[in-house]
Amino acid sequence: MTRTVRIDRDRLWASLMELRQIGAYHDEATGLRGVRRLALTDADAEARRRCVTWMLQAGLEVRVDRIGNVYATRPGRDRSLPCVLMGSHIDTVATGGAFDGTLGVLGGISHTPREYSTPGACANGTDVLANAVLRLADQP
Repeated sequence: MTRTVRIDRDRLWASLMELRQIGAYHDEATGLRGVRRLALTDADAEARRRCVTWMLQAGLEVRVDRIGNVYATRPGRDRSLPCVLMGSHIDTVATGGAFDGTLGVLGGISHTPREYSTPGACANGTDVLANAVLRLADQP
């Protein structure tokens, strides 16, 4: 059976707006506004910590590797099945925007309907990635 995936739009928007404040800038000379959250800076670390908090609140199993890539998993009933993998990066370029990368990570955290919010509720698991290293299913 096919189901429509629903996202709490208000929660997703609030998360995007909160995360964009980490590294936000306004260049008075050019009038540009944006987000400057360069990789491996204090702002990047703060944003990752905030995303980890949201992942844990969503009931995901979270692991961070030695260079700071964040992996969050909601196991399915059958771990031999491929997972649904989604995510992106939360760092930005020097003149980035609020949605580049961040929407992929926060959308991944927010995608699961309420009836699937507990581990094992779906046959396939879900992996949400924040940064640049991808992995398949439950491989280390």
